[in-house]
Formats: sequence, structure tokens, C-alpha cells
Amino acid sequence: MVAAAQAFRQALQGSNEFAWAIDQPEFPLAEFLLVQDWQRQRFKITYADFVASNTDQAACRFFLEELYGGLGFRQRDEDVHRVEPIMSRLLPEKALQALTEALQLQVISLELDLCMAEEIRRTGLSQIEETDYASIYQNCFRQPERLRQINLIRKLGHELEALTRMPLLLGLVKAVRKPAVASGFGRLHRFLEQGLSAFKQLQDPHHFVESIYQRELALMQKWQAEKPHNNDDSVSC
Repeated sequence: MVAAAQAFRQALQGSNEFAWAIDQPEFPLAEFLLVQDWQRQRFKITYADFVASNTDQAACRFFLEELYGGLGFRQRDEDVHRVEPIMSRLLPEKALQALTEALQLQVISLELDLCMAEEIRRTGLSQIEETDYASIYQNCFRQPERLRQINLIRKLGHELEALTRMPLLLGLVKAVRKPAVASGFGRLHRFLEQGLSAFKQLQDPHHFVESIYQRELALMQKWQAEKPHNNDDSVSC
């Protein structure tokens, strides 16, 4: 449990460092938001079947909106930082591990988006088409991080599935809703409760997680092979 708590603190520190970077004047915020807006639109297409499903919609939105980047993480992570000692003591080790990996996934996703934002700034693009995205993706292609991102999605999804089979955990989270909100931790509480409740609704959690994994892996391979690399234009991010 000590190791799990330490890993949780390290993941939280990484998230806090990225939040600090966002506020620096050199941060390419407009380009970063352009990348994320394009990806949100892409998610709607890639996962249209899940979004249209009564049983899968909530988990799909939670997974892709809460765990896959976005700037809305800062208030939630401030909540986490304030109650981290309590969470490290009281949460089951599996739940703490899932939260750690959620933070790690968030940081990897944000860093990869930042790499693409810096490339957009370099090229001067003001809007993105899929061919543009593929070119930017290749110029910022960091295969180990991309593979870790996709593998973390898969691992975290299966861990959330396992956590929903711990009935006392979801009951405990629901029971502390009012005191959490009253104490100023409403954003964190919504994250925990929505995630567990969403995965509880899934008709086939294994199919859901594996489908996301396979689709994201296929898209990585597609964008990587979209056109030959141009070493003169490539950048190291």
C-alpha cells in the first residue's frame, strides 16, 4: 500500500506540473485547444455506436472526456491534492491504483497534445483537417508514449470494470456525496462517482474496453502510415 500511495503522489505531481505549464506565457494555448477540439469531434465519429447506446453512453463520455485530456482537470486535481493523504489511507489499493493510472493517462495525453500544438504553431495552421492531423501526428510521433497511452486506456478500463464489482466501494462514494460537496470537493467526487456508475451500467464492459483499445491502436497505425515521413520537416517534441 505504501508503494501505491507513492505512485499516486508522483502521478499527481506530474499533473500539477502540467497545470503550472499551462499558465506560462509561452504555452501554445490556442493551438492546444484547436487540437483538443478536433479530437472531441473525432471521438464523436469513432465512438458513435457507443454514444448512441443507452448502456454504453455514460462510460464512453466519461472515458473519453474525463480521462483523455482536456483542461477541465485542474479543479479536480486541486481537490485530489488537498485530500491526497486521506485518499492514500482510506481507498482500497485497487482504487488508488486506478486513480494513479487515470492521472498518468491524463498527463501522457496532455503532453502529446502539447507536442502537436507546438507543431501547429510552427506551421501556422489555423484549422485542422484529417490530412493535417495525420501530418502533425507523424511529425510529433513518439511511439513509446503513444503505445503507453493506448495500453493505459485498456488497463484502466479493465480495472474500472473490476472496481464496479466491489459493491461497498460505490456505496461508500455515494454516501459521502453531500459532505464532499459541502467541503469543496464536489469536482473530485463527481469524477469518482460518475466513473464507477458509468462502468456499472455497461452491458459488456470487456467488449467496450477492447473496442476502444483496438480502434485507437488502428488509428495510430493509420496516421503513422498516412504518408512517408519527411525528415526535413520532422520535429522532436
